[in-house]
Amino acid sequence: MGDRHVGEKLNAFEDFDEPEDVRPVRKPATLRDQLGSLAGLLLLIGFHAFQAAQWTSHDRRPPGWDQGVQLETAWDLKAALSKGDLKGAFLNAPKPGMPPFPPLFHLSLLPVIGGADAVNGAVWVNVGYLALLAFGLWGLGRHFLGPWEGLGAAVLLTCTPEVAWLSREALVDVALTAWVVCAYWAFAACDGFRKRGPSVLVGLLFAAAMMTKWSAFSYFFPLLVPAFAALQGAGAGGLLAAAAAAFVVGGPWYLAQLPILVPRLFEAAADQAVPLWQGTAFLTYPIAMAQGLELPLFALGLIGAVVPSLRRKTEESWLLPAWFAAALVFWTVVPNRQLRYLLPGLAPLAVLAMGPYPRGVRAAACAVALVSAWNYPRGVIPHLALNAGIPLSVFKSDKPIQEDWRLPEMLKAAQGLREPGTAVSNFAFVANHPRLNGPNLNWELKRLGLPGLRVRGVNKRYTELCEFVLVKEGDLGPASVVNQLPEVRTVMLDPGRWWQRGWGEVKRFKLPDGSEAVLFQRRHPRRAPVGEGKMRIDYYEDKAFTAEGLELDLGRWDPERGVYPRAELKAARFVIRGLEVENVQAVLTGLNFFSADESNAAKVDPLSDPRLTRLDGLELRYAEVREEALAAFLTARVKGLTDASVKFSGGVASLSGVWKGKKVRVALAPTLMKDGLAAGLRSADVMGVPLPVSLFAGRLKVPFAPSSELPFKLVVPSLSIDEGALAIGR
Repeated sequence: MGDRHVGEKLNAFEDFDEPEDVRPVRKPATLRDQLGSLAGLLLLIGFHAFQAAQWTSHDRRPPGWDQGVQLETAWDLKAALSKGDLKGAFLNAPKPGMPPFPPLFHLSLLPVIGGADAVNGAVWVNVGYLALLAFGLWGLGRHFLGPWEGLGAAVLLTCTPEVAWLSREALVDVALTAWVVCAYWAFAACDGFRKRGPSVLVGLLFAAAMMTKWSAFSYFFPLLVPAFAALQGAGAGGLLAAAAAAFVVGGPWYLAQLPILVPRLFEAAADQAVPLWQGTAFLTYPIAMAQGLELPLFALGLIGAVVPSLRRKTEESWLLPAWFAAALVFWTVVPNRQLRYLLPGLAPLAVLAMGPYPRGVRAAACAVALVSAWNYPRGVIPHLALNAGIPLSVFKSDKPIQEDWRLPEMLKAAQGLREPGTAVSNFAFVANHPRLNGPNLNWELKRLGLPGLRVRGVNKRYTELCEFVLVKEGDLGPASVVNQLPEVRTVMLDPGRWWQRGWGEVKRFKLPDGSEAVLFQRRHPRRAPVGEGKMRIDYYEDKAFTAEGLELDLGRWDPERGVYPRAELKAARFVIRGLEVENVQAVLTGLNFFSADESNAAKVDPLSDPRLTRLDGLELRYAEVREEALAAFLTARVKGLTDASVKFSGGVASLSGVWKGKKVRVALAPTLMKDGLAAGLRSADVMGVPLPVSLFAGRLKVPFAPSSELPFKLVVPSLSIDEGALAIGR
């Protein structure tokens, strides 16, 4: 009797404050089984810690794409908290083109993010999450099968190649899987939300998953069935308690981020999109599972999922296969498919793989998994592959590597060469390599504390307004992500082409893959590109802009700095990037440009396809944008927008149109501030349904501080909206 009592109390979730219903239950495990399996669990966690120590002592590589973004986000969060900026930390600005990241994983990185080796520090954070995942699998397996089966489930999943890889990367997936598994364990213990304590725990763990990654909801669809049932019966109170707990923890962040989160998610969902019906896209995950989970878990888990006799006969026996199937369907439909996105939905396969197979089969599966995990960073046992329609594998490996990609050296070299007096120096790069890319350059920039540099990629106008350009030779990265970079590089590395008129080589860096990275800096010509003084052009048309009644007073040329110190520009009509601006008056400081025209290289006209290499400041003294001009611009620039109309009156800009088949209306009241432009949202609705404008309060700002897009000082003296025009300097 005493053994039974102690054994039950070892389950952290199943005994809170409510008595169990009177129903047939299986015989509980003995105290010996409980303690023995827990001891095995501790040994498993110790094994993973040993593996992490081996890895961190032998691997030295910069982070990859997503890893760099996660590290930079954690750095930004720590910087905001260190300044006492709680609002900035709570509303951490998202990275370009990405949805905002929930902060829980980044909060857990804070103890290591400022250290000498944050990349390997993240490995140790993941070891903690790996321990939580192993504990959750043990509890889940214990609930459905028994403590030793729970230990086997923990071994099978945590020892897979996919988890071994993810635990060594600064990615959220191991943490997310741990929270999801523990939430399901809590649900299994809450008796259909009848027990209040475990029900609250379900809500808290669901919130932890959602505060780790926004897509966590996709793994909880099966719980909607018992949730609806609970509303009709004795579990209504527990369900409401779970919902309240989840909202208190996760609701404020999601409500605050909703205006940015929703549109960004639509963009992110189409990233590298491959439609489900195209080719073998629907087989992406089965193939990836066969390789990333390896044969024992893949085979035993799938068989357990589809053969009911291999599952415990309880009323919750449907939960594990439903959990897996729902996640598989959801992530197969989502166009961007990676096995790590499905990982939290693969956890039930580990429990199903410990079903009533012969004990020797289960023991052999666990033994193979442990050997595979030991072999993964060592590669002692060769990889065994078998093509049985789907490629099966055992003993995959990925050895640690000592590689110096010299990213800090590149950035420090640029910092040391910066021209005095420049507010911001753009550092463009021509590469999208796993070890040399925008996210890890941005991360290194933050880590090194070089505030004067801004990392950016190349665009249609190549590297305009960039002081530095880094061009990688050799492999630029996977073909699916480099796009036009090979053609761009060809132009840049050819001294006879137009690009090297504006930038010259200053340093080379040898890279571990045998290639070199070439650092260029913009040139400082001693001769003026078009002389000095005034010029007038009645009509000018180029690839970048069109001007009518153009008057340009370039002033004198400074041969020491290679710039026009002060130039004045006037134009009756100016069209740039499709936006028509009238009566333009501006002052440009620190100006230099050259021509990208190659049609007649012997007699190049500097005003033919001009490219700016430098602009220190821009003061807009006067300019007007008419209602019809902005409407035409929005129709051309905003994808999916039609029938756009704009009205300027009484300090308010009202915009309406049809966006992707839905009628939208927005009313903004722009206010000029010392450091930028704030656009107060007066009203907004979609298909006649008003949006809560309070969610957008303080979020719509256009800063005037120098940035990678506008690397110069911008001065706007005044702003008014009335009489059908938005006017600067009226």
